Amino acid sequence: MPPHVAAIMALDKLKTDRPWIAGRNKEFYTRLSDILRQYIERRFQVNAPEMTTSDILALFQRDKDTQSVYQNLKQILQLSDLVKFAKLIPLENEHDLSLMNAYLFVNQTKQEEIPDPETQKETLPEASVDGNVAETTSVPPTSTATDDDDELKKYQPK
Repeated sequence: MPPHVAAIMALDKLKTDRPWIAGRNKEFYTRLSDILRQYIERRFQVNAPEMTTSDILALFQRDKDTQSVYQNLKQILQLSDLVKFAKLIPLENEHDLSLMNAYLFVNQTKQEEIPDPETQKETLPEASVDGNVAETTSVPPTSTATDDDDELKKYQPK
């Protein structure tokens, strides 16, 4: 399973569980931080679960490709640290903001999946030995000639 899929599933579960409603703020922020650290570890091949928040943020701040997501990650990890270690009680809307920023971070940093060449091969026409393209039945036509004729008739002067 790709790292971003696992992270989104874990975030969905956390969102459904809503531990902050029962006053379990530390549980919520611990789980949220762990989800993101595991995602970062799998996505970027760094030992994020064992790194400090400052070390993780430094990685994203200095990389031009990830600077745009730096603020989202910073909000989540710093607030998580305050809740977990300083017993801060977050504002009511901060749970939603942290979740939203977590989803944004994962979606903006996910590695785009490269289509499998074998799958593409099945849907694309193949060239024969003489250079002609063979017919394929796996890609249906998007329109028929009569559909195009009807569409053109709308714009012809009467």
